Amino acid sequence: MANDLRSFLKEWQETHPEDVLRIKEEIDPEFEVSGILAKLEKEDKYPLVILERVRNLKGKLSSYPVVTNLFASRERLASAVGTTPRRVALDFSERESQRLAPVKVSTGRAPVKKVIKKGKQVDLRDFPILTHHSKDSAPYITGGVVTCKDPDTGVYNLAIQRIEIKGRAKAGIYLYKASHNAFIYRKYEKMGKPMPVAVTIGHHPAFGVGSQSTVAYGQSEYDVIGGLMGEPVELTESVNWGKDFLIPARAEIVLEGVVKPKVREPEAPFGEFTGYYGPRIDNTVIEFTALNCRSDAYYHDVFVGHPDNVLPGGFAIEAGIYRAVRAVVPGVKNVHLPLSGCCRFYAYVQIRKELEGEGLSVLTALPVKHAVKYIIVVDEDIDIFDEKEVWWAIATRTQWDKDVRIIPGMKGVALDPSSVDGVSAKAIIDATRPAPPATFPERLDIPEKALKKAEKILAGIQIPA
Repeated sequence: MANDLRSFLKEWQETHPEDVLRIKEEIDPEFEVSGILAKLEKEDKYPLVILERVRNLKGKLSSYPVVTNLFASRERLASAVGTTPRRVALDFSERESQRLAPVKVSTGRAPVKKVIKKGKQVDLRDFPILTHHSKDSAPYITGGVVTCKDPDTGVYNLAIQRIEIKGRAKAGIYLYKASHNAFIYRKYEKMGKPMPVAVTIGHHPAFGVGSQSTVAYGQSEYDVIGGLMGEPVELTESVNWGKDFLIPARAEIVLEGVVKPKVREPEAPFGEFTGYYGPRIDNTVIEFTALNCRSDAYYHDVFVGHPDNVLPGGFAIEAGIYRAVRAVVPGVKNVHLPLSGCCRFYAYVQIRKELEGEGLSVLTALPVKHAVKYIIVVDEDIDIFDEKEVWWAIATRTQWDKDVRIIPGMKGVALDPSSVDGVSAKAIIDATRPAPPATFPERLDIPEKALKKAEKILAGIQIPA
């Protein structure tokens, strides 16, 4: 079976029924889904949620069930890309290099072509588009993978970007100025031409994760997604541009439109991945002119500002940092971007230190992603998935006058409220022990035999909560 959203849902429901929550009650798209997800999160629960009866923006019951929280579990997301939670950086990096170019299929073989709408038939208000946070300016498409095409090379670029609903077929889009999509848009704008875009809503989780890849400009994320899924992405002709602009054949929904040149309108505020509202600013505008979708399509939403939003991008950055560090520190063991840093702002890097200077050499990884602000380097005896261990290493293995480097005036992200116009200071903390043959005090330990015996003893005892 080819990989798509519904194949993943079917398999996950069969193998992990306890991790799928179906809600049949009628739900309002404004805040009510967020309330459910926030309540679950407070209980440290992150199931895949399918809401079968959500009202659309016309106030009527939508025919599109909502799938959300798809990306919210590190375990589930790791499984979707063929790895485990602790091996994301290693396996993602390897599979990212085993790219598979997409293949074209006929429109007759493309499930997304079951329903086609054009022109005034396209109405965004038919969808159960959610409003997540109290100060959001409007409902937003949050799970849409925006695809555009370089006018010079013809290479496709993919990114998840926020889309504000402004009317029947009109939306604002935040093309962050440092993104590849924004770079492509500026090319079209200089030519005075609208930029064609396709917005994919609903595909296999590997599609969303792969769209966040840190590959260099000019390399298509479609190839990376193929490597992650273990099979090429199937593409088919678009309604608007035919074979000149291909769209994902196995998507649930694909909207086609154009981003107009030299047009800006107020957009936001919007609750962003940082956990803060992004301010109201003038942004580009999309006019949607065609719709492709399955006859029983799911609408995929991402709960922004929560794990569902930040984990997919974190996977790609972990892999990118691992590759970059391995080039200069062969003893790199693993990389983790914790949720506490929005899976962006700081990275824990675990190394087997053999030479002095290797800890600070990890600085070379900073260019991988401009969002990364702080890198903390630890020894291989430190569990980078346990933040208590990382901060214990900082507390007992560092002197900040020699183990910290601060670099001011680097490119960051404008959505970081501590930055100044997207300019940020960055730092590295070398929390490693001195390299051999230097000595350092040994960690406390307990004999393995005693630990195994304790496990047997405690297995038969009711332990107080």
